[in-house]
Amino acid sequence: MDHLCATFHYNVQAAPTVIFAVRGCMAVGGAQAGWHFGGEYTCFHAQAVPVNYTTARCTIGLWNRTAGRITAFPGSTLPSLTYLAAHPLKQATFNILCPGFYELRKGLHPRSGGAGAHNALLMDSHGIVEVPAIITRNKQVRFAKTPKNYRVVLPGDNLHAARNEPAPGGTGSDMLTLDYSSSGCITICGKPKELVTGAHTHVTWNYWQRFMDSISSSGNLFPFLLFNASEVQHMPRAAQGLLRYGSSGKQVRRLQTALTRITDSKTGMPYYSSAINDQFTNATVQSFFRFYKDISGQHAGYTLKPDQLFGSIRHFKIEENLNQLNN
Repeated sequence: MDHLCATFHYNVQAAPTVIFAVRGCMAVGGAQAGWHFGGEYTCFHAQAVPVNYTTARCTIGLWNRTAGRITAFPGSTLPSLTYLAAHPLKQATFNILCPGFYELRKGLHPRSGGAGAHNALLMDSHGIVEVPAIITRNKQVRFAKTPKNYRVVLPGDNLHAARNEPAPGGTGSDMLTLDYSSSGCITICGKPKELVTGAHTHVTWNYWQRFMDSISSSGNLFPFLLFNASEVQHMPRAAQGLLRYGSSGKQVRRLQTALTRITDSKTGMPYYSSAINDQFTNATVQSFFRFYKDISGQHAGYTLKPDQLFGSIRHFKIEENLNQLNN
């Protein structure tokens, strides 16, 4: 985890507990005898699995930085096609949160309360999302294979219970076959104990309740890191200096400075005019997206390679000489 934070310039030094998720990945124990979801270990092995938008195909975890231990739970970081088909109005508001560094706080989900409301973790800040087109046929929905278009919004992608439970006598492995309830939020298999309806002889299957019990004595705010399975299995070199939403530091300052020196020909104004704060978040990301679209005619992805960008800028005639930013 330290290596991934260094690679993407995520500063979590002040946080004793970090929540993370790995999309398209199920944690397995490897050589650790007796390994199981919900246990606390020094590491886990990442097994890539194809996402299907219907069952848990992601790992959500707690990284205890103080103790150097990790606890993993099965869940999802994607909208459920089954849920979207059953709730057509949600098709206008769903999204897919892109990998990055976000923040979660304790609160009530859904925020409006009502039936099924429960203690969860809320996302209040901006983030990068993808919103693929939906194809509906015979009351079933699927995502269209269209070019990806990322944008910065207030996603509201809370971390909440998947609201599923097995039949009485069911086990934790049964949870991996059940539908989950989400239009884009992060979910962990299980449900709040007060909402459990079956006559279960044990609750080892209820990963959501075990997760909430694990953070009950922690603070109110948590860093949340979202990764892809490929990055956990084949970690990129930290020296590459990749930027994603929530990255911080000198590479971001370099980008912000560059965007203040490049003028948008349509407005006559610099692409970036906010504070130089070393944070690759809302204003900086939107400025970069707009600049990239203007110079390339294409939409930027959610991962930025600064050296590659500055290599292309060097060949543009702009009012300030950006070569000095490489110094």
